[in-house]
Order: sequence, then C-alpha cells, then structure tokens
Amino acid sequence: MIADVFQPMGAKPAPDFILTLADKDITSDIRNRLISLNMVDNGGLSADQLSISLDDSDGLMALPTRGAILELFLGWENSALVGQGKFIVDTVVHSGAPDMIMITARSIDFRGSLNESRTQSYSNATFGEIVQQISTRNGLREPYLSNELAATRIPHVDQTDETDVQFLSRLALANSARVTVKYQRLQFIRPGYGRSPRGEPNPFKTLTRNDGDSHRFELKDRGSYTGSAPAG
Repeated sequence: MIADVFQPMGAKPAPDFILTLADKDITSDIRNRLISLNMVDNGGLSADQLSISLDDSDGLMALPTRGAILELFLGWENSALVGQGKFIVDTVVHSGAPDMIMITARSIDFRGSLNESRTQSYSNATFGEIVQQISTRNGLREPYLSNELAATRIPHVDQTDETDVQFLSRLALANSARVTVKYQRLQFIRPGYGRSPRGEPNPFKTLTRNDGDSHRFELKDRGSYTGSAPAG
C-alpha cells in the first residue's frame, strides 16, 4: 500500500525505520551508527532476511546474541510505519578497520514444526478447514484468507512425506493463490484480484511524476522481422 506523505514543494520523502530488540525500541541507539539496513521479503514460504551494518569505530557497541529477536518497521518520515515481521539473529560479524558490526537475521515464522515432514490425507474438506487444521497444529494465529477461498471444496488431497510449508505452497498454487507467513499467521492472496489476504479491496493510489525522482519507458522491436536469409 502506498500512503499519502505530505512534503513541502520540491522535498523528497525520506525513508524511516523502527527497530526493536527483545521488544525494546533501540532505534535511537543505532540510528547514528547505521551504515545500511536491508530487508529482503522473499514472498511465499521462504524465510525473509534482515541485514544490518553498524559503525563501531569507537568500540562501544555491544554485540547482540544469536537467537535474539528483532522486529522491524519501515516507511517514510511523518507517516505510519509498517511492521515487516520478527526476525531471529543467526549471524553476527565484527570486522575492521574501520570497525563495524554486521548482523543477519531471518524471519522467525519459518522455524519449528512447519518444516517437519509428515504424511496425511484430507477428504471432503474446505480449503479453510485444511488451513485451520494446519495452523492449529503449528500453534499459529488465526489465518487470513478470503471467504471465497476458504469455502473452496477440496474432495481429496494427500500430503505425502511433505512439510506443511511444501504442502501449503502446492495447495495454494492449485487454487490460484499464494501463501506466506507473517507474524505467526498464514496469509493467502490471489494475485490479480486486487484484494488483501482477508478479502478486502486494496486501496488504490494514482502516481504522478511528482511521486518519483526518475522514470524510464522503453519499447523494443526485438520480435519483429520481415523474413529470413539462408546461411552460407
């Protein structure tokens, strides 16, 4: 979703963030030390990745412990920031000179029983009933999916030596949907339908030249030809 950000004439919106460590806001502690912050949203049921580089030239930064939980919010200055999920720290690197700390963390939503293989059959059930059963056994929160998708009848489907991640990806694809996990909640969307995982219409925003600092438009005739010539 693109939010309205009101700026003075000629001003460009500046990105902003909030970062918490173990539910404590550490944004002010690291803002002036931040070299780079990169969050890769892999989509589907692949773990998202958060990478942070911090200046430690004065040697005063404490290293986070592996397994620590980070939560990231991204957006623009003077507007609401959007939660990107929670991440568990799995790599911490200190290098120099100049001294810097590099932290890599991955989404916590893809750990645990979701990645355990199992064999099970589902018969005469709805898409929503199957999703709810998988959510419950993995200790996830109430899933997000449209009423239409939830009501889709599944006569029979087998999960044979597959993880729940693999099975859900296959089941969603067979029903023209995509699935991801955010904030311990399975979320399903149907690309091209213009609706949120809960089935609500997505808001629209008209973009103008003033909404960006550059653009590029290109046409190619690569596939156009009038004939062929023999070789040799």
